Amino acid sequence: MSQSVDRALTLLDALGDAPLSLEQAASSLGVHKSTALRLLRTLEEHGFARRQPDLRYRIGGRVLSLAHRALEDFDVRQVAAPYLAALNARCGYTVRLAVLDDGEVLYLDEVAGLPGAEPSRIGRRAPVDGTAVGRVLLAGLSADGAREEPELAAVRRRG
Repeated sequence: MSQSVDRALTLLDALGDAPLSLEQAASSLGVHKSTALRLLRTLEEHGFARRQPDLRYRIGGRVLSLAHRALEDFDVRQVAAPYLAALNARCGYTVRLAVLDDGEVLYLDEVAGLPGAEPSRIGRRAPVDGTAVGRVLLAGLSADGAREEPELAAVRRRG
């Protein structure tokens, strides 16, 4: 592993948490200030860091553009597929991938269970309150965004 690349990525991660002074950057890496300054200037030159008027460094806009590109290429179905298959193999039941969309459950993918299981729901919508997956999704919302119902509280407790 390249020590310089490792240090730069460690520094970039630290900048994502909070702005850092040169001294803080050097301390977080365990290096001399001159080494930290070279890394910060390189990150700044490429847009991954920016120096504020108070001389602290913070994460730069280039990180946002890379994150945006990564999200554009992110296919949740592809990422979830091996987990759906593993869960299906372990339990034998139909396993579904769903999201909350406009107050409804939207089914994105599934791995069929035992023969004779119900037909595919991929692409279909269902009322969020009328499905087990809907209750699980609602229970996973933050307290601000979730409805407070006794049944959802029970789902939260069961994990």
